Amino acid sequence: MNLNHIWRKDSEFDHILSNLQKLEVWECDDLINITVSSSSLQNLTTLKVSSCQMMTNLVTPLVVKNLVQLTRMRVTGCTKMTDIVGNGGDCHQTIVVSKLKCLELRYLQSLTSFCSRNYTSNFPCLEELVVERCPRLKTFTEGVLSTPQLQRVKQSSCREKWSWASDLNTTIQQLYTEKDEFYDG
Repeated sequence: MNLNHIWRKDSEFDHILSNLQKLEVWECDDLINITVSSSSLQNLTTLKVSSCQMMTNLVTPLVVKNLVQLTRMRVTGCTKMTDIVGNGGDCHQTIVVSKLKCLELRYLQSLTSFCSRNYTSNFPCLEELVVERCPRLKTFTEGVLSTPQLQRVKQSSCREKWSWASDLNTTIQQLYTEKDEFYDG
């Protein structure tokens, strides 16, 4: 599909995006990231992105700030994605995804972090994290990270393989260092 934008500035369809609860995007090879107006997607509860080959990051910090109802996010098979949250020129120093309970990152061969910027990141409700076949994932975030409900990282969707090493960043770093079948590409 040749979709380049989810939203265009000054679009008359802003009201549609602001009421959207579920967004699934797949095989949109020309889409670079999900950039929307500051008020759009505030009612989004589920975001699934799959096989968008040119996407280097999913959203900017400004978009994340407005995902106030998001409870589930799945990103799979985006081969060029290096970060979930890119810098996008935004200067917000804190990322809070207040209702996110489940995050799945699968088959992202270029992913190095959720956010490579030195932002404070807070995921107060995150209970489930699946990280599968992300061989370059070295750290979840560069900044201060809070995931008080998270107690383990699932490594496979097919079998029950879990890891935990005191906190999320330490767990991701340990898995990267071990280079076991979790990171085989």
